[in-house]
Amino acid sequence: MVAWESLAFADAELPVLPRIPLIRRWRAARAYFQACLLYRRKGFPESKNYLLHLRAKFVSLRMSSSVEALRYARKELVFLRVLGRLLGEDPACLPASVSLTAGLIGLGLPVQLVVGKCTVFLSNEFDFHAWVEMDGEPIYEPQQVQKRFVTLLRIPDWRDA
Repeated sequence: MVAWESLAFADAELPVLPRIPLIRRWRAARAYFQACLLYRRKGFPESKNYLLHLRAKFVSLRMSSSVEALRYARKELVFLRVLGRLLGEDPACLPASVSLTAGLIGLGLPVQLVVGKCTVFLSNEFDFHAWVEMDGEPIYEPQQVQKRFVTLLRIPDWRDA
């Protein structure tokens, strides 16, 4: 059986990830959906509070390493983004990142929403950007995103976990 990562990243050496229990995937989808609706109806402040609520009720997905956790996050990204398209989620970076953060926390992965301000003036349209990180590694952005933006906000904070 060929792992999806072998095709996506041309790395045949990666072991196949164990299946995620269905209840975890259900929690992830529910958290994603709720974050999407909260952002749409009440904006960022309520979405931020929801992420903090999820952090307080966090149940970790057992993994052997942080590399495995990052692989799970990138794998589930596809499922959650398809769900977002079906829900009519706003494709802008902040609402998409809020929903993705909620979904991955619901799955049991310690990710955080990061909001940054551009260090180089590009245009008035792209002064700020939001993305999702785990252990300082962007989930779906190139690593250079951290060099182009000064971090303003990280939600939730996992340092006290």
